[in-house]
Amino acid sequence: MRTGRRQKIKVSVRDAAATLRTGDYTVKRDGNGAYHPIPIPAAQAHMLTVTQPWRTKDGLYFLPHLNLPNLAARVLGVLKCEHTPASVSAAVAQWNADDLEDAIAKARACGGIVRSQTEWLVHPQGAYLASRPVVEITRIGDAPAQPFHKGDQPLSGVRVLDLTRILAGRSAGEA
Repeated sequence: MRTGRRQKIKVSVRDAAATLRTGDYTVKRDGNGAYHPIPIPAAQAHMLTVTQPWRTKDGLYFLPHLNLPNLAARVLGVLKCEHTPASVSAAVAQWNADDLEDAIAKARACGGIVRSQTEWLVHPQGAYLASRPVVEITRIGDAPAQPFHKGDQPLSGVRVLDLTRILAGRSAGEA
């Protein structure tokens, strides 16, 4: 709306992939200027070992979301396994990917098939999201229009309250 033309957004695959390993790249600098890795808590280290793409019976990959205790309990309930890499891997391998994705959704848990960009865009959710603008504003009441603040960036002067949690929120909400 600020410029009257649609914006194009590009995401570097390399940079996006790096955000998936933020724990590996998080460092602190000591008083001498040397960098040291920041240790991660044992629970997070364990979560990283089980929240991996695991091969399914039909040869696809499925990524279970085991990052939060309540979601982990639901996923493990569907998989009927222990919270260990070997157990999760073996349990996922007993399922066809589509069946597992459906069962995880029915259990109100989180996880999904690892899809290529082409596969994602033909999936109903991917197709829907591709048809939507990146940012959408929905009027929820009557109020006078507010002019945009001056600035050279698309969101100059716009304040955002970011209440997200986990990777996508942290990465998308940072300025």
